[in-house]
Amino acid sequence: MIVWIIFIILFVLFGAVFVVGFLLPKTYTNQGNLVLASSPDDVWNAIMDMEKLPVSGSDQHHVQLISEADDPPAWLIDMGSTQLTIQTIESEEPHKLVRVLADGVVPMTAHYEYHLSPMGSGTDLTIQEEGFIDNGTWHVPIFRIMVRMMPGAGLKLYCQQLVDYLGETAVPIINKKS
Repeated sequence: MIVWIIFIILFVLFGAVFVVGFLLPKTYTNQGNLVLASSPDDVWNAIMDMEKLPVSGSDQHHVQLISEADDPPAWLIDMGSTQLTIQTIESEEPHKLVRVLADGVVPMTAHYEYHLSPMGSGTDLTIQEEGFIDNGTWHVPIFRIMVRMMPGAGLKLYCQQLVDYLGETAVPIINKKS
């Protein structure tokens, strides 16, 4: 009898998570800011080094350049359970970079806009993240809850990895927009 009660409680809890997740907004926005001692050219080169500094952090298994030589850079990142496609859609070296990320399993896309401004001999970097998690798989409610409970977690991790890559000690500032 106790086993059935526990089973029913777990079923209701999991059901509640899925219902709440599906009811959450499909979009989210975060912004990350870093003041770095490195020059805009050095920061730009770090951001463009997808092999050593992928947006997926250390979760990637393999990073493959999939664009042609004359096309804007695009990568396929194998993360084991999914694949991410990262496409560069605008590039004004070393001041502005716009990329779009699409997940191969979860119906999720993200638009990243990087703004690099000279600040003395260093760089003021702002990264704007606009994400969209559509309906479609059982992953959706979980991801929607995650982006609400841990706003900007992925962006903060990427910013910290950028700081480490550059050998700096800057502290990322992440602002949840929505």
